[in-house]
Amino acid sequence: MPSWTYSITIINNTDRTLELVSSSVPWGNKEKDFPKTINAGATGEFSVYSPAGAPWGLEFYFTMRDKPNSSEECNYGSFSFSVDMPYWKYENRSSLTCTGILTQSGFQKIPDGSHDFATTATISTTLTSDKSPTDVSEYNDRYSWTNAEKLEVVDPDEVVIEDVIPDKNILTSRKTVLRTDKSSVSQNLWNQIKDTKFPDAYSKKHFVSDYFTVMLYEIRKNKTISIAANQSYNKTLEISNRSTVRRETREELQIENVVNGSGGPEKFTLSETLRIQYQISNLSEYCEEDMKSVREEFNYDAIETDRNVVLWDLAQVLALYRTDIKGNTELIGIGDYYVTDIQKTYIKDGASEYDEPELECANSQENYNADDDNAYVSIIQGTVRINNVNYRWREASFGGLNRGLEFNPGNHRYKFRPNPHDDPYYNKHQVTWYESMASQIAHVGNTSATPWTQNNWPSTIRNLKVNGITYTAEER
Repeated sequence: MPSWTYSITIINNTDRTLELVSSSVPWGNKEKDFPKTINAGATGEFSVYSPAGAPWGLEFYFTMRDKPNSSEECNYGSFSFSVDMPYWKYENRSSLTCTGILTQSGFQKIPDGSHDFATTATISTTLTSDKSPTDVSEYNDRYSWTNAEKLEVVDPDEVVIEDVIPDKNILTSRKTVLRTDKSSVSQNLWNQIKDTKFPDAYSKKHFVSDYFTVMLYEIRKNKTISIAANQSYNKTLEISNRSTVRRETREELQIENVVNGSGGPEKFTLSETLRIQYQISNLSEYCEEDMKSVREEFNYDAIETDRNVVLWDLAQVLALYRTDIKGNTELIGIGDYYVTDIQKTYIKDGASEYDEPELECANSQENYNADDDNAYVSIIQGTVRINNVNYRWREASFGGLNRGLEFNPGNHRYKFRPNPHDDPYYNKHQVTWYESMASQIAHVGNTSATPWTQNNWPSTIRNLKVNGITYTAEER
């Protein structure tokens, strides 16, 4: 019977020397001595054979680890190899496993029945490997920190959808426009982060310098209605708000899975901390199964030019990043959440489109300017989420200058006291004022000891603060 041979070549792709910790050859002979060390960038070969005619197969093992350059540095980890080619069985076994932040690529297991085999394995670290085990390269292009860092930093309470909707009808269907400031995750919560590159407490402690989150704001085209010149439009459409991010990412990258670790002795889990910090009801609330659709009427009179009506959604994108000790920052968790929507009409003028100053739709209330009976003013409206239910809100008039808000489903109508017109700020910032008031009401509903349902809202809502003034909303 001819001789049996097995050879594995180790390529050291780390920045440190690899040293042999232990080795054993129960069956077989070494072709040459196993390398004691493999320098950074060098290779080492482990080769064993069974002589021709010998009544045994091959079996050998070895373990190597990196050698720190100084006593202040910590080990990257170790890797262990084993192969068993039994003489009396058609069943070969081989493995190469790594610990810590060491990784391997290229290793191939020996097929059953094979008597001569060679393979090569490249040993690297997660500090230098090109791809994350979750392979999020596409999302690192769209939501990479390199791109996100360039966005304007805003206070979440000052984000106004009208300010971020483009004046011209851009071709892209989504665009990230703003972000909040960085917020570092407390180190006592790092153990709750499922980081595939730095999976254990040891690697996080010694090779990660920071985990941080930001909230990105993104506008998305939900629906576009094209209306030809001299044509009116009157139709009821179904409008759905879907998660874009969750349809595009694998489960291991979704934020609710990345921070799904148990709280342990800490008072709050990381999941709870993020929900409170960014006012999110549930980290998975925008999942496909939680998607809700509403039927909405669109009504536009005929005009002399072509136009496009675009329904824009504003979404929050919660992104979790990791910065390692070498300064590399990578996205490791992401989730998106619907905030509100707005309709915008773009008039076509030759080859270009521009913003139509007035938005005429069926949900708009016909309020008129006292100085000009023909001056149309569109209603202010939006969407909030209260106890996992999406409500559409709109400005409501109760005669004269009395104003309030209406919420649906449920037809909940409220009048404000004192009169908002008494505040000069209201008269010049009505859109911002109503958005702030709707958010205040949503906050009260989401924190109420008695949960609000679609058909059960309180008759009076107190302590609503907008522009430093405290309001009371009374049911009408």
